[in-house]
Amino acid sequence: MKKIGILLGIFLTLNTVFSYDISDYILLDKALKESQNGNYEKSKFYFDAYERNYRDTYPLTSNFMKFYMGLNDIGLKEYSDAMKNLNRAIYVPKNFKKTNKNKYNYFQYEIDYYRGVLSIYLGEFERGKNYLTRLVTDYYDEDLEPYEINALEILQEKDQKYKYIYEIKYENNLENVANLDSGSLKMLGRYFYSKERYRKSVRIYEVLQEREKVEGEDKNIYLRSLIENGDYLRAIELTEKTKISEELYLRGVAFERNGDYPRALFNYEKIKGDLEDKANLEIAKIYFKLGDIKKAKLYLKKVKGESEVREGLYLDIYILEKDKEKFIKTYERYKEKYQNYKEGIYYIIYSNLLKNEKKPWDIAKLNGFMTGNYVTRAYINSLEICQLEKNEVEETLKNIAKLGNKEILDVAISSPNFFLDLDDISDLKAILESYKAGEFYHEALQFAEMNRKVIQRYANTLHYLYPKYYKREVEEVLKGYSIPESLVYTIIYLESEFNPTNIRRNRVGLMGVELDSLEDKEEVKKYFNPKYNLEKGIENLNILYLKNNKNILKTLLEYRYGEKRLNRFIFDIDGDINIDAITNERLKESIEKTTYTFAFYSGLYN
Repeated sequence: MKKIGILLGIFLTLNTVFSYDISDYILLDKALKESQNGNYEKSKFYFDAYERNYRDTYPLTSNFMKFYMGLNDIGLKEYSDAMKNLNRAIYVPKNFKKTNKNKYNYFQYEIDYYRGVLSIYLGEFERGKNYLTRLVTDYYDEDLEPYEINALEILQEKDQKYKYIYEIKYENNLENVANLDSGSLKMLGRYFYSKERYRKSVRIYEVLQEREKVEGEDKNIYLRSLIENGDYLRAIELTEKTKISEELYLRGVAFERNGDYPRALFNYEKIKGDLEDKANLEIAKIYFKLGDIKKAKLYLKKVKGESEVREGLYLDIYILEKDKEKFIKTYERYKEKYQNYKEGIYYIIYSNLLKNEKKPWDIAKLNGFMTGNYVTRAYINSLEICQLEKNEVEETLKNIAKLGNKEILDVAISSPNFFLDLDDISDLKAILESYKAGEFYHEALQFAEMNRKVIQRYANTLHYLYPKYYKREVEEVLKGYSIPESLVYTIIYLESEFNPTNIRRNRVGLMGVELDSLEDKEEVKKYFNPKYNLEKGIENLNILYLKNNKNILKTLLEYRYGEKRLNRFIFDIDGDINIDAITNERLKESIEKTTYTFAFYSGLYN
């Protein structure tokens, strides 16, 4: 115990090393590490010392510590104290709020799981089951998934239903779908839809449809799943006699995706009430696509309230009409409220108009890969440079990040002690640099996206939105290949957003390496390793790069969308993709995002 007292003295005097006193965070990290290593007595000593010496610090006043004190109590077999601390752990990290979900905070997942396990251990199975079933949700969440898997493994020991749910969700075994109750089927249908596994969602709802009439929100999800899966005719068949606005809207979408614009318009025009504005906007987009600008404007005027899509469509109309006055007025309002890749095109036209250029509208006639590169460079060059200097807050947060615990860093960022202002670019830089210092790259990009409006005001902060994380590993793997570095980073950004444990459909890890099956868990884990994933991903990319005669655009499109889709795309004489020839709006937007992402990486770093 004397040795522990000496160590504690060192922790409490470390404040002289840093610009801000972070000895409380150092001590907290020590307590957590000791607990994780099974040294529960030492951990309790540090927790107790923390409570005595740092009564007013945020990790304690926010109740963040209570959860981990509860876990340590479980290790000490002090179950009554453990439950008290778990019940007091009501901390909500700002970065993890998900207000569109039933469970908006990852802390809830962890707390419910351990309260459930603890209750079952104490012989209160029904109470424990209540906690654990909260984790079995009807939506996909990467933070929740590990706890849901553990919860299902416990629950299936007493109830076979949860065994079937586990197999369907995590083992790709749908043999027992028909043996589940309707409530469970609805939950699974929603879950797979939220995970973008539309084929499975359709399969679930088809089983339910054979049993009972699917109605309400479940029918809407069923229809959306069919549409996203390309089953347009089935969606049309299921809405044949409907008078419900949401179903009429989805029926219109199905006709539109199938290229039947007259019937799409017919269904959209029948919609009244809350969805009328949304329907009128779709009608305006169709007429614009068909070249009937007069009707497009007529329906746009019916749409109440401003939105990015509405104002963007007005700008596109004014470009066709060459209406200088209205374009300038609309763009000046648009640029203050909305940010997207097309803003670069609008900016160039706006600049040309102000300079009284002879052909100010010509850039709008171009489309595709080459335009994206030109527009992006012009846009980057138009941005101002801001002064970015290191400050005490940044250095302090970086030192906290280097402890290696992302949750502790999140607590520090949430703390009122640092007076962080998310409208201040210097404070945003401090936070982003701290994530970077801790190698929390996925979280850094997520945070940058949440604050895109401020970050993209300046040319010298755009790299936070299009970063080159894992730079050392990428450079090592790229040796011996002639592939442009920006091509690799574009793929990492689009496939995983720098999340090494990413799984989307059968694509795994940083570069979204495609696997035939995800059933071999150990094989999948190998692809979570950044270096291994980059080796496999770049190897696959190089095959496509050489096959496409080092054509960056075709290589990028084939890697992302596959050979069959690549062969269906229309390319102009100059080799550029004809974006306007793509009728599927979601695919068109995805390709535009793909080409502009490469343009930003190329423009920022080359």
